[in-house]
Amino acid sequence: MTKEISPLQVFSGYENDCLSILDPFCIENAVIKPTYFIDGFGVRTDYSNVPFVDTQTLKIERLKYPIPDDGFHAEAIEYLSICNALDNAVSNNKFKMVELGAAWGPWVAMAGVICKKCNFEKIDLHAAEASPTLFQLLKKHLSCNQIQSDRIIKTNLFNGAVWTFNGKVEFPKSSKSDLGCAIMDEDSIRDYRNLELETFTVPCCTLQSLVGEVDELIDFIHFDIQGAEVDVILESINWLSQTTKSLFIATHSRSVEGELIELLEFYGWKLLREKPCKVDWRKSELELSGRTIIDGGQNWTNLRFNGKVLSKK
Repeated sequence: MTKEISPLQVFSGYENDCLSILDPFCIENAVIKPTYFIDGFGVRTDYSNVPFVDTQTLKIERLKYPIPDDGFHAEAIEYLSICNALDNAVSNNKFKMVELGAAWGPWVAMAGVICKKCNFEKIDLHAAEASPTLFQLLKKHLSCNQIQSDRIIKTNLFNGAVWTFNGKVEFPKSSKSDLGCAIMDEDSIRDYRNLELETFTVPCCTLQSLVGEVDELIDFIHFDIQGAEVDVILESINWLSQTTKSLFIATHSRSVEGELIELLEFYGWKLLREKPCKVDWRKSELELSGRTIIDGGQNWTNLRFNGKVLSKK
């Protein structure tokens, strides 16, 4: 006998009446091929770029319309966040975004594909990924989707970590299927998951340094930086509040989620939708971010802006 699940026991991170946000952009027929798939947004993803995916479990209806998730990587809340930002940018006919902890660059690629189809006059894409292996996949994924700098598109790709200062930090060596790596202390041999990993030195920079001079508002920033969310956002909070319209933040501990809510609300941001991370509290030997088994997510909008651009001084 199938038991009915109470809505009180399900926290999807979105309301059904907001799913229409996806509709203007999710218009392609999804296809699954032997070496790649194309989703409902028209983004092509080669399996070599996502080595962790089990191709036997892909479901074409979820790739077409990622509710409650896409079946292999991201939940609906992430798709709603970027589509919300894209929808708000249509009237300006331009889009500027940043993806931090980009891995193979799913979100900058999606933005580039959609903006090209919408005939945006200006597309400005920034991405940072510390792993050299994943950074190569990022470049390949953009190339597969014909996203490269030209008179309309600007791409700025940084093979390094976004952090609280400009310089160098230690980062673990890992396989391309490990998307959970994070900056490590110089004298540490184990990461937040208690994995023993060899490290190497990578360049790091602040968010402001990555993006450079901002003469137009940033429409969307996607954070997925494995527990460093509060550190990076706190360091750049004044800059973010003056330059950026919306954020999606993948969260990696309950304490991070609470700190972000206090910080961003204080600086005039509104939490549009959220889904707390899922935690295995039995892993008591690990720090909080190491106990997280499914990332959470928060989608924020900056109450200061209504599609305005910065005035040049």
